Amino acid sequence: MAKKLYWAYVSFVDQTGGKELPVLYVRENQDSYFVYRLTTKFANKSPQIQKNYFEILDWQAAGLPQKSWIDRGRINKLHRATTKLRHIGELTTHDIKRLAAFKS
Repeated sequence: MAKKLYWAYVSFVDQTGGKELPVLYVRENQDSYFVYRLTTKFANKSPQIQKNYFEILDWQAAGLPQKSWIDRGRINKLHRATTKLRHIGELTTHDIKRLAAFKS
């Protein structure tokens, strides 16, 4: 189960550009990292989008600066050659178990 959190530059889905975001590392292959984005913006999202967001209850223990959610709506592919992952921390056992049971 994925548990490591990193900072990484992630491209926007619906526009050009991107920004440095916390991500949950899922796996990698020779060319890419596969991650879920984290967000602090939950309340202003539609119910349709919110259903894909997993709340990290132990966000401080995980090393995050503020309350965060994992966007399970889509997995993001980051090219290894152009992506630098900077370690933040790890999900707690409590949140890992909850994430394993999460159904969006």
